[in-house]
Amino acid sequence: MGSLARIFPAPARVIAPITQALLSWDVGVAAEAADTLYKFANKNNYLHVEHSKTILESNGASHLVALLNYPELYTQTQALKLLCCLSLNVPDSDFLAQAHVLKALEIANRLVVLNQNLELKNYVLDAIAKLELYQSSSHSNSSSKPNYIP
Repeated sequence: MGSLARIFPAPARVIAPITQALLSWDVGVAAEAADTLYKFANKNNYLHVEHSKTILESNGASHLVALLNYPELYTQTQALKLLCCLSLNVPDSDFLAQAHVLKALEIANRLVVLNQNLELKNYVLDAIAKLELYQSSSHSNSSSKPNYIP
């Protein structure tokens, strides 16, 4: 799937069912779905931004935040990688804000497990910084606009 994801544009009809597999009660299926979606959203993929938007439009962010609560480490890791990837690719997405991804990443950053995986920890820190930058500029733009009553 990874090679195909880098070569062909994936329509929503391909990405949406994989995104729905994130809801699987089978942690193996959910983890593999996250890993597959990561291959679509990874920056090595020419269409990574478009694929990231499609994943987010398919409610992927909220599904991934839920996966962070799974007790299985591999599933958490795959969900965290994809959340970071989506956050870095499309930090201005309302879907990320609605799913409280920044808060989820901040909580995940405190996990002891990340201290053992410095590459993933740095990935989480990069995603947090990007989301904070967007959310602070978005908040200041909306609050700096005067409210005129016609």
